[in-house]
Amino acid sequence: ANGPDNFEPIGAGAFTFESYKPQEELVLAANPDHWDGKPHLDKLRLVWLGADETKYESLESDSVQAIVVRDIRIVKQVRDADGLGWVSLDNMGNMINVNHAEGRPGANEKVTRAIAHAIDVEALYERVYGGLGLPSKNLFGSESRWHSEGVEAPEYDLEQATSLLEEAKAEGYDGKLVLTSSADPISRDQAMVLQAQLEAAGFTVENDLVRSIADI
Repeated sequence: ANGPDNFEPIGAGAFTFESYKPQEELVLAANPDHWDGKPHLDKLRLVWLGADETKYESLESDSVQAIVVRDIRIVKQVRDADGLGWVSLDNMGNMINVNHAEGRPGANEKVTRAIAHAIDVEALYERVYGGLGLPSKNLFGSESRWHSEGVEAPEYDLEQATSLLEEAKAEGYDGKLVLTSSADPISRDQAMVLQAQLEAAGFTVENDLVRSIADI
């Protein structure tokens, strides 16, 4: 039968599926029938360690052999420590997704525009990341090969955000938003700054911090 409850992963690449424990570990085994020959590693064990700080501590203590971190502050620590690895510059790596479904605040274009104008990404990155990173409201930042010079992103404009929100409220919107994000320290700090910026424009914001990206 089809459906998510009956899904059985296999793996057709260099590694095949062996076992999975939600929010604990994923184990992959070498595929002896791989077209390019069996991999040099018998198994890969991917573990969920939570916050990037914990990942880095695990790497330093040799509990794990490799980590993937997105917290800009931790990335800087790893680079400053001359650790082996590489940096991948991602566009849209840190986003706010607005629910545009009917009945949700985001269904009103004035509300979504107010949200966009209320957020000061420069100030957010200064307060949360100590000024590290490349904050931008463009889908592709100026450093990207796909950046379009003629496309303007909504600039920070508190007066415009407030005006748009007042218009939406006059049409019946109650001004309330629920902001869902992860409960790890960096996500929590970012949610607090976003809450302050949105409330400065007149929104009433409830922060909903959840355990994992799967819960989001």
